[in-house]
Amino acid sequence: MIVMRGSGVVSRAFFAFGCFRAGRSSIGRRSGPGCRTIRCVGGEPKARTRFFDRVRGSRTFGAFPVRSRFADLAWHVRSEDLRGGGSLRAIQRPGEDEPGARKAVTRHSAGPTPAPIREGPMSQNPHLISPADLSDALGRDGLSIVDASWYLPAQGRSARAEYEAGHVPGAVFFDQDEIVEPGSPLPHTLPSPELFAAKVGALGIAATDTIVVYDGMGLFSAPRVWWMMRVFGARDVRVLDGGLPAWTAEGRPLETGTQAVGTAIFRPDFDASAVAGLGDMRGFVSGGGRQIVDVRPAERFAGTVAEPRAGVRAGHMPGSANLPFADLQENGRLKSADALRARMSEAGIDPDGPAVTSCGSGVTAAILNLAFETIGNRDVKLYDGSWSEWGSAADTPVETAS
Repeated sequence: MIVMRGSGVVSRAFFAFGCFRAGRSSIGRRSGPGCRTIRCVGGEPKARTRFFDRVRGSRTFGAFPVRSRFADLAWHVRSEDLRGGGSLRAIQRPGEDEPGARKAVTRHSAGPTPAPIREGPMSQNPHLISPADLSDALGRDGLSIVDASWYLPAQGRSARAEYEAGHVPGAVFFDQDEIVEPGSPLPHTLPSPELFAAKVGALGIAATDTIVVYDGMGLFSAPRVWWMMRVFGARDVRVLDGGLPAWTAEGRPLETGTQAVGTAIFRPDFDASAVAGLGDMRGFVSGGGRQIVDVRPAERFAGTVAEPRAGVRAGHMPGSANLPFADLQENGRLKSADALRARMSEAGIDPDGPAVTSCGSGVTAAILNLAFETIGNRDVKLYDGSWSEWGSAADTPVETAS
């Protein structure tokens, strides 16, 4: 750590004034109590800084260009510094040769500030982004790209190995088997907000980022991470339309190996209303009040085939409807809002009614949550334990056949 005290008030005021002018010229004024944290990345004389909002009672300016010869330093400017007291500290990132050092990645391009990221080809759907629009946005400040690939054991594919063999430039790998609640007997239990924030922050993702998720099948496991990010407080989260297959089909570049990133601060804001537990599901099954929609394949819903997980009974929850997740997409892309509404109605589901989604372990159910959001229905929960929990419990009712 390098502590810089300069020559007293003059040096502090000079740096603070430069930051203030840069902030005014780029984003205007912001105010509030607490400290201001400035993180400069990159090695160019003109570096675009990135800020993480509200760090334990702190506030930030946002992002603006700062001219500094110290572009490889992380600046921390406290509020009292701007009032003429306190100290100015610059914390240098560890060098690549130091043990345990992690290389910070600059996600911005030189030149003027780019325009906001546009929505996907279905312009009415703010939850999608097209490969072309993501390609245009690569390297922009505040953009985090996440490879959320995950596969069933029967599919015989390794998500991490595929990520290292080729991923969208700048993408980090989100391990859906690792970012879970420790000790849970279920495969994909939501972690605590604190654990999620630590894991995702270690990937360099902040809740204030524009987050784009994709998977290796087109539309399979990415919606789960889209849903998780939103449950824990991220608001601008999008699914790459068509996933990695659409990206590569358009001849777009891939990176190999592991993406090295600097850490970020992800401030969780847990939305409990988006999640259903076993007790909630018992109430929905016995008392109604919310449509239960199971997205597993029809034969698993009917109980005519065994479940892939040992100790889990075959069948479905009484009163639930079946809408296989494969029916929600075409060629790895989410269907249009009109087509989704039509398919829901065919399955006996009210597209605008309160609902709760379920699947095998809580992953593909999120595809239906994405579909409901696409048609404007936001009164939808996801049963996190899904059939892995319900089907393995000894006292839960189970029906078979359609």
